[in-house]
Amino acid sequence: MLRQAFTSENLCRAWAQVRSRNAAPGADGVTVSGFALNLEHNLRRLRREVLAGRYRPCPTLRCHIPKADGDFRRIGIPAVRDRIAQRALLDILMPRIDPQLAPCSYAYRPRRSVAQAVSEIGRLRSTGNSWVARADIDLCFESIPHAPLLRKLWSFVPDAGVAELVKRWITAGVVDGPDFHGTELGVQQGDVLSPVLCNVYLDSLDRDLLGRGHGLVRYADDMLVVCASKRAALDASGDAVMAMEALHLKPDPAKTEVTSFIGGFRFLGTIFVGSLALPAVRVQRPDGSVHYRSGYEPEPPRISVERRKQGGVKVRVEGGPITDRQLARMLSREVVRERRGEGTELGRALVEAWKELKQSQAEEAPDCVNRRAIMTHLRA
Repeated sequence: MLRQAFTSENLCRAWAQVRSRNAAPGADGVTVSGFALNLEHNLRRLRREVLAGRYRPCPTLRCHIPKADGDFRRIGIPAVRDRIAQRALLDILMPRIDPQLAPCSYAYRPRRSVAQAVSEIGRLRSTGNSWVARADIDLCFESIPHAPLLRKLWSFVPDAGVAELVKRWITAGVVDGPDFHGTELGVQQGDVLSPVLCNVYLDSLDRDLLGRGHGLVRYADDMLVVCASKRAALDASGDAVMAMEALHLKPDPAKTEVTSFIGGFRFLGTIFVGSLALPAVRVQRPDGSVHYRSGYEPEPPRISVERRKQGGVKVRVEGGPITDRQLARMLSREVVRERRGEGTELGRALVEAWKELKQSQAEEAPDCVNRRAIMTHLRA
């Protein structure tokens, strides 16, 4: 298979893809433009070394990307020649590996996307499932053990040359600042092959959960099981943890939960609530905290409450008009908070307006009927 992957034509295609991304140089300091200065010689040399078994990859250069939660994402930058070699092999491996993967995984696969994963969650919900168990693998890429990974890769592609080449890449080590670290565990985020290796390793987890009858959607190390009841979701959460442990992986406690479509949850950049799937927009508050709102929902206007001299209350909107939809949603939300004893000044004012309206009516009407009357009353 190596001879098929490392033909001159395939190496040229791999080089074109690496050049188009123009990534930073790896630990050897060679840039994309520097590699191109003697391109034909460099590609011929790379081909000869791989086919003769003399190829040795450079250690991966590690960089630290700040995350929103204050932590850092550790990304590996391979040398340009190693990126070309990995890309050439991936182009041959992917058509063989992808058809063997379970249908519930959506990341790092051709003709698959986040939109398809979101659509599948909606389909599972529409069949009467209202609860979900969410699970995330803690430091997934960094935690994959090498020996089981190579055994699983062999089950997909039984080729000694491929196995040896992949082994050299995942054990090449990393350069982190002035220090070199051996890699006895994990695959590097940033390596061309790491995503497909992750999918290969997690395929048995997918099949374990599917075999138990769970409706699973997995995107990389983030997974969601859609269930008919809370009890079933709790069981699914336990099954997911056991499946991870069987692969020597650990769940991320902060991202492991059981919830429902009615309560709402966020997954794959989407807010699921009831039958809706809305794009989630990350918003940072002035105090530094972060929350997410629907991308379909306009930024809410600033709202204040005024007391009328003649009695009653009025809601004043600052910074622009408020739509009927915004006021209706605000009304529903604040009245529920007030009933739970978690009311705000705005919520108390709305409840007061509600009671004022009811007293003026000959007979009480359901809440949904009163909503439009309250909106009109508050605007008066």
